[in-house]
Parts: sequence; C-alpha cells; structure tokens
Amino acid sequence: MDTDLDLGPSFPSELAAAGLLGKPFAFGLGSTGYVLPDPSMASADLATLKKVMAAHDPSKPAPVIAPDCLSLPWWRTALKLWIPTDSSGAQVARYADVDAAIKVLETASDVPTQRAGILAREQFEYASTVLRDDLLKLAPAFKFTPADVDESLWRADRVRQGDLTGVWPLSAT
Repeated sequence: MDTDLDLGPSFPSELAAAGLLGKPFAFGLGSTGYVLPDPSMASADLATLKKVMAAHDPSKPAPVIAPDCLSLPWWRTALKLWIPTDSSGAQVARYADVDAAIKVLETASDVPTQRAGILAREQFEYASTVLRDDLLKLAPAFKFTPADVDESLWRADRVRQGDLTGVWPLSAT
C-alpha cells in the first residue's frame, strides 16, 4: 500500500541547508512512520538527518532564499545602511568594514594577496550586478561569513524595494 509522506514545504529547504540534498536516503514510512535512511548513508550524514528530522516542523513555511543578481548601487547602499555594533560597542557601517578589508589586501606585500585585493576592489566598486556566488568567493576579502553574504543581499533587495531603514532582521515580504 502506497502512503504519501507529507513532510511539508520547508523540508527540502531544511535538507539543503543541512547539506543533505543528494545524499542516499529514501522518503518512506517505516512501521512506526519515520524516514528510512539508506543503509549506505555515512554516519555523520545520518546524525545530521536525525537533527533535521528532530527540528522539523511541517507547518512552518519554507525559508526564503537570499535574492541574487542585484545591482551594485543597491548593494553598496545597503552596506552603508547596515551599521552593526561590534563587540566593543562601536558602530561602523559594513561599507567601511569592507572597504578597510580590501585596502589591507591591496597593500599586502605578496603579489597574490594584492591581486585578490584588486579583484575585490573591482567587484566592490565597478561590477554592474552582485551575484551570490561571486560574493561567496570574495567573502574572505570582504571579511564576510556566508550568513553576511546572504544578509547583505537581503538588505540590498530591501533597498531596491525602497526600504532605507537599515533595520535587521528584515521581513521576507
């Protein structure tokens, strides 16, 4: 007898966020109604799957993916409006943080680091669009984490929509 397993709209996104998409496991009901892992699944992946399943709530909406391919002016404006407080209590716009990080690379003594700084400067000042993949590659030059990349894109999209508040977290609508 075939039974549909309704894991809700957020489950694929949760699996992707955990790095489990494409891993060997089957959606199916066991005798007690659980997801059946493939016997060949690595133990670390199985542990991650168990964590996703334990935290899974099929009633919650799927997480929204960070926007991509925004114009450079929107992104730079968003960085200027994003003014977090650091551990010492000082507030500095992310724009200034990124600019300072690039300057360090540009003035480094070794040529490969200088070239990385040149590439980062060109992207930071002259790219026509900002792509998430490009930002992820340049994240170390900008002193960004992957979460910072996504947040910067969210902020840029909000600026594009006319929201100049700079407030985070921003609503997904």
